[in-house]
Amino acid sequence: MVTNYISGMTLRKYTYKLYPKPKQQSALLECLRLHQQLYNAALQERIEAYRKCGKTISYNDQQASLTRIREALPEYKALPCTLVSIRFLFLC
Repeated sequence: MVTNYISGMTLRKYTYKLYPKPKQQSALLECLRLHQQLYNAALQERIEAYRKCGKTISYNDQQASLTRIREALPEYKALPCTLVSIRFLFLC
C-alpha cells in the first residue's frame, strides 16, 4: 500500500496482481481493445469536428451515438465509462 499526503488529505492506493486463466486473459484483452477503439474514435470525432467546423461535440451527442453503436454491435454494451474520460479531457 502506498500512502500520499496532498493538502492534508490522505490518498491510498492498493495494487492487486491478477493471475487470469487463459480464457479470462483473452476476455480482458478484448475488453481493453474495445475501450481503446471507442476512446480513439470518440477523440478523433471531437478533434475533426473542431478542426473542420470549429464545432465542439458534447458528451451527450457522443453518448447518443454510442447508444446507436450498442444497438448495432452488442460487444460494446459492457463499456459504460469510456466516454466519461473523453468528457473530462476536454473540460480543461
